[in-house]
Amino acid sequence: MKNYEGLYKEEPEKAKVYRKGYLDSVVALAEDAADKKQREREAYISPEKIKKNREKYLSDFKNIIGSPLFDRKVKNTVSKIFVGLDGQGYIYRLVFEFEKNIKFEGLLFVPFDAKEKLPLVVAIHGGEGTPELMSDIYGENYYSHITRRLLDRNVAVFCPQLLIWDGKKFGNKFDRFELDAKFKMLGSSITSFECECMMGAIDALCENDVIDSEKIGVTGLSYGGYYSLVLAALDSRIKAVYSACVFNDRAKNPRPDFVYANMAGKFGDAEMAALIYPRALYIEVGKNDGIFKVNGAITEAERLKNYYADTREKLVFSVTENGHKYSDTDEGIDFLIEKVRIQSSRQSKGYKKDVAKEKL
Repeated sequence: MKNYEGLYKEEPEKAKVYRKGYLDSVVALAEDAADKKQREREAYISPEKIKKNREKYLSDFKNIIGSPLFDRKVKNTVSKIFVGLDGQGYIYRLVFEFEKNIKFEGLLFVPFDAKEKLPLVVAIHGGEGTPELMSDIYGENYYSHITRRLLDRNVAVFCPQLLIWDGKKFGNKFDRFELDAKFKMLGSSITSFECECMMGAIDALCENDVIDSEKIGVTGLSYGGYYSLVLAALDSRIKAVYSACVFNDRAKNPRPDFVYANMAGKFGDAEMAALIYPRALYIEVGKNDGIFKVNGAITEAERLKNYYADTREKLVFSVTENGHKYSDTDEGIDFLIEKVRIQSSRQSKGYKKDVAKEKL
């Protein structure tokens, strides 16, 4: 082999300024293009336009997030495995099998005192989480007992397992971003796929004798908050939404699996959430959230308020003092339960907050 000794050498620091120049130019290009896309978004969609033709915008949104790559209605069978019971009720693991051998699973919680059909709340965990974690089965967490607090309202709660668990902690390691990239190469996305799975689960749950199919709500934290917005936009059976710690200016807070080609010129978080109108929507963000900064949420919320101008009582935007966690207060849960049109157990059974806390 040829001897390459004596070639020119220099310290990495010497070219640092040129690398910085390249990086700065790319960032500036992206920011300038984002500003132009913002103007495109304003021309593309408005409260007046979406009220006149919601189906057109919903169709456009579906095209952006892509096809789920399977049809949940071709095959939808469910296996129910009894997990156990505790002081609040029965716990079942449900395994849904769709076409193409897709097996989707989650936990169903049914309160003891279910003497009639119950409203259903789909409660979606966040990043690195599981249904068990958000339901206090695995111990300490940042979900503020959300599943248990919902059960105190005498509703059935279904917690689906999404492809965002911590592989080191819970086993079966995988790369979500790589999976999403593969789906996007096929004209789909992991979001579209998992929302189709959740809608298939709702299909089956609506056939259950315990569930009142006319009273369905959804809530979620972080990733779950994102999925709750998308799921409700796609599925009009959902009457109310409580989304926590995710709503934001997506151009300033992008994630690979939250964004899609040319999305910036059509749908930000405000327009995606506007597809839920005129159904009820409670958005909660934390002033001290270290993942999704509050300023972007406030900006986007101002856009969203325009879509709910004639039904302001159906939209709440709440900024808490919290970090990246559900609020310990009851406002979001009470809003959700009220808007899916059930009588809160606080009213119907002399609900006492201190007793509920002891149960948790």
